[in-house]
Amino acid sequence: MRHAVIKDGVVINVIIAPKGHQIPGHIVVPAGDAGPGDIYDPITDAFYAPSVAAVTRDELLRTAADLRWRLEVGGVNWDGLLVSTDRDSQAKIMAERLAILSGIRVDGDGFKFADGVFRTLSNDEMVAVSTAVREHVRRAFAIEQSVIAAIEGGAIRSLQDVEKAFAKEAGPAR
Repeated sequence: MRHAVIKDGVVINVIIAPKGHQIPGHIVVPAGDAGPGDIYDPITDAFYAPSVAAVTRDELLRTAADLRWRLEVGGVNWDGLLVSTDRDSQAKIMAERLAILSGIRVDGDGFKFADGVFRTLSNDEMVAVSTAVREHVRRAFAIEQSVIAAIEGGAIRSLQDVEKAFAKEAGPAR
């Protein structure tokens, strides 16, 4: 007969043993369909699966923020070249755009791309780079906003759902 060996309320093993079999320091009862890891309730003489701790709203929101940040600072492709989009790079790129608007950037100044190579860019090209970076960052935050709305609306309830939503919205790496 199948018996569940129980320690501290949890089935630690299922054995074949005669009725009345005892193991010192353990409870031994007929197992039914119970398996290792199941919880035993001696009051009702019933087994049940352990509950999985629910992911909290805050954990879902933190995961969404982390995935947005990773996307945001992961770089963007411009004209076949990877442009760094970490926070320092964003600030420097926007400073270049401001210099253009202020008339103080020399047309054809160098710009260092993510591969570490300086390339000369016209002011129009630098504006295009800054626009690509700005759109990339805007898109990362828009995806986070959409995921947060789905969390708040109950459509996203697991960390895997958050990851799937980001993967779907972000699409292939740029």
